[in-house]
Amino acid sequence: MRLKTNEFQCLFTDGLNGIAELFEKHQHELRIAGGAVRDLLAGKRPEDVDFATTATPEEMKCMFQAAGIRMINNKGEKHGTITARC
Repeated sequence: MRLKTNEFQCLFTDGLNGIAELFEKHQHELRIAGGAVRDLLAGKRPEDVDFATTATPEEMKCMFQAAGIRMINNKGEKHGTITARC
């Protein structure tokens, strides 16, 4: 299912587009996941966006570091979670 709502379109800031382009450049899939999906389906604008990807945490860290994207809260790494701040 693809969403074409205003709430969905509002997610696509310059920062999010940059992240999406980075994953595409490195040939990794990127999908919106978690609470953002729930919020969108309920007609609400998400406060933050989580993604599922085919990239490993190590690959994400390398991509983000090379692109100068700041990573925060490394506590989730042991669970495969990398938090980028844009």
